[in-house]
Amino acid sequence: MLIVGAVIFDVVWLIQYYRHSVEMLGLMREAEALTIRTPTQGFLITMHNESGHKVAERLKLAFGIEDMHVVMGHVGNYSTLPLYNRHLMRHGRTDGLQIANPRMLGCMETHREVWTRVREDSYIFEDDAVPTEHALGVVKMLLNDNADRHWSVIHLDIPGGYISGNLFAPNRSQYTNIGRITETCSDCVTWNARGYIVTKEAAQILLQNYEPPVVQVDAYMSLLNAYHPHFRHVWTRVLAVDETGRVSETQSPTEAIQFWWAISNFLMPQH
Repeated sequence: MLIVGAVIFDVVWLIQYYRHSVEMLGLMREAEALTIRTPTQGFLITMHNESGHKVAERLKLAFGIEDMHVVMGHVGNYSTLPLYNRHLMRHGRTDGLQIANPRMLGCMETHREVWTRVREDSYIFEDDAVPTEHALGVVKMLLNDNADRHWSVIHLDIPGGYISGNLFAPNRSQYTNIGRITETCSDCVTWNARGYIVTKEAAQILLQNYEPPVVQVDAYMSLLNAYHPHFRHVWTRVLAVDETGRVSETQSPTEAIQFWWAISNFLMPQH
């Protein structure tokens, strides 16, 4: 019975994979025909100078970026935190939105530094971003999906987690599909800051509402999306950037909240 079940599983998986491949091929043919302008400026945030420049070069080629900047990340300044956040960093977080350690704070502060340098629609990447085979085509399709909409940030990776009200029962009625491959949510928190496109206007909103740093960068964008009248973020349902697979330098796998978050997402997929 186990062998039969395994065979059935493999057949179903192959059918799904084939359908996905055919769909992707069709989407990319459509994308190639689009005459839509993609951003020409990009920024890569890295903690490692030499490897960061190599990652930046790969992303530059994949996305057709003309003006690429490498920004060195740093560990955050503990003194900039509100007292409650210092308490959480010392004794442990109560939810996954919060800043847990100086590396998370440094990540937030480095994104903020990049926002001050945005002068036009720009790519922003973290150094674990890997462009997918059809990265530029996905971007063209995303921009086409949102051409007639007001958008602030377009995330180029699929969220790694969602919270909308209750962690174990996200309110799917809040989620909206846009065009061919875009999705958004009116009031939920998503984890996806590996790669995104930000407008000049959105960068200013991010800066104006920044102080003091309280939550992680992706949670911060989600909160602005929920509460700011002129900030709207969306994300892709087809990857333009994937991750390298290396362990994040901001997360601690031994932290209890990270452990249970990973288990809950594995056992009860929310998307």
